[in-house]
Amino acid sequence: MIKGLDKGYVVVYIYHVFNNSRLSLAKKEDRMDIVILVATILAIVGAVNWGLAGLFGLDLVAAVTGSKFGETNTISKVIYGLVGLSGLVVLGELAGLI
Repeated sequence: MIKGLDKGYVVVYIYHVFNNSRLSLAKKEDRMDIVILVATILAIVGAVNWGLAGLFGLDLVAAVTGSKFGETNTISKVIYGLVGLSGLVVLGELAGLI
């Protein structure tokens, strides 16, 4: 699990990573921590988007990319793809595969 994330100190962790970027990015474990943190944030954004779509019929990705609900364009496909990959990364982390 990401150091600090289990205690809810995501902001402190982000500050630590960017404040010590020269040291942090040198280690493979620290790079994976950053990947997992970004994947977790994207998965949360995706979950919120699905919640808004289900409860209120509002698709934030479509709204941001200039589409109507249910329509896709290149940008929205990239966003949905990244969110999907992020979900798999988080699932792998939770299962202990990463």
